[in-house]
Amino acid sequence: MASLIQAARQNRNIRYYVSQSSTRPRAFPLRREKSQDESHVFPHNVVFVKANYVLEREDLLEVQRPEYDVILCLSVTKWIHLNWGDDGLKRMFRRMYRHLRPGGVLILEPQPWSSYGKRKKLTEAIYRNYCKISLRPELFTSYLMSSEVGFSSYELLATPCTSAKGFRRSVYAFHKSGVQQEPPPTSAAVQG
Repeated sequence: MASLIQAARQNRNIRYYVSQSSTRPRAFPLRREKSQDESHVFPHNVVFVKANYVLEREDLLEVQRPEYDVILCLSVTKWIHLNWGDDGLKRMFRRMYRHLRPGGVLILEPQPWSSYGKRKKLTEAIYRNYCKISLRPELFTSYLMSSEVGFSSYELLATPCTSAKGFRRSVYAFHKSGVQQEPPPTSAAVQG
């Protein structure tokens, strides 16, 4: 993981791509901060961090504040789901919503349910979580759009055409309303 983050840091200067490209996905507007400090100007304001994003407790969501314009969640939902179950995945989605500024975008590439079974016996804990999963990937959109999370709209960005069947996964953009609003209370999210 550390080598991937190092490579991402080295390659984050994508000014060439942006300056050469006449089009870019509409989910990625370029925000240029009016500041003399280069660290606040794209692409220097892109940050890569290695960390466990799943909070240990529900009450920790209460202190999460908006910090980001875009959050990428690519090829990890299955692993969060298998290791932390439905509760961990839901907590992660709610944290992402709270972490986004108004008008922010979550880019999500969920793995299909059919891929979960191939990894269900890695550990006893994973197998127990697998057997209890009820929030299947095909339900992620309705959950993210629900009042429990709060995204206001979403769109399918693309489904890559690739020879690797396992990577033909749809990529979605979930949009947080541009109006400053209070995130849904976490107590409403605790359901049995």
